[in-house]
Amino acid sequence: MKSLKLTVLFCLLAISTLTVNGIAAGNAFLVFPFYTSGVGMHDTKMTIYNADTVLTNPSTAIHVMMIDGSASSDSSCSQLDFYLCLAPQASIDIDASEYDPMVACGYMLAAAVDATTGVPLTMSCLTGSATVNMPAGTLAPSAGVVAGGYNAEGFNPSSVTTGTGTATLVLPGVGTVLSTTVQSSTLGQTIITVGLNGDVNAATQTGAAQSSVGTITNSKAKLVSYSNFLTGKCQAKGTFTNVTPRVAFRLTTFLGGMTGNIKIPIGGGVGLSITPGGAITSLTHITNASTMLTVPRYDGPICPIALP
Repeated sequence: MKSLKLTVLFCLLAISTLTVNGIAAGNAFLVFPFYTSGVGMHDTKMTIYNADTVLTNPSTAIHVMMIDGSASSDSSCSQLDFYLCLAPQASIDIDASEYDPMVACGYMLAAAVDATTGVPLTMSCLTGSATVNMPAGTLAPSAGVVAGGYNAEGFNPSSVTTGTGTATLVLPGVGTVLSTTVQSSTLGQTIITVGLNGDVNAATQTGAAQSSVGTITNSKAKLVSYSNFLTGKCQAKGTFTNVTPRVAFRLTTFLGGMTGNIKIPIGGGVGLSITPGGAITSLTHITNASTMLTVPRYDGPICPIALP
């Protein structure tokens, strides 16, 4: 256990200067809010990187959970999971079409864990990014081709409690009001969120769906409200059309050819905006809260481990 604690300490010393893809390194829990897998152009490559700068430190054990979100009310929200072991400065690419084929809309969680007990850590050195490729019309009939990337959102749990075969993480800084730019050509822009409350074991994750009335502001600082735009269970989705979200004057008229800003209240989670041109951006957190998420836990030893 001493060596594992040293890994964490050296990573913390590096946080102030080390960046990966523009993001400061050092998280124990990563969220990849969206992946798609299938045939042809449908695929997502998710990369996990161990940013530990001390090469003599032991490998970090990582519990990966891929969840069938489908961003709909009939989603199973069931998960498959596996373990990885990454040496300092090492990375691994996870192709969704290999690990979880034929999933229209899923998301991935990755937790650094104790290699002996399987208990999630509260600090580690993980960062992540994803590259998404999918043809036009995949997310919605008006959605364009998507060929872009995004960075995973990272958290350091404030506490972890264990049960029989489970671990419950308290995640600070989870978004409860999210925001993004609404494009002037709004048709086809899609918002996807994932919830970080509930129990992954029981497929009862919550927090992704819109929780109350949201607002959209145009370039003239005029404001309209909307409801029931972002729907789903563990993963939620809303696509801008001529009639959704339902706002006064219709959205395209309200924006008047300019960009606007949308604020989306949710139960607790993170998300992405995907534009018709394929640009993918993380949603901005306007307000945050701590959430509790229960995940499966398996006793080690975990590292070393060989993938098939």
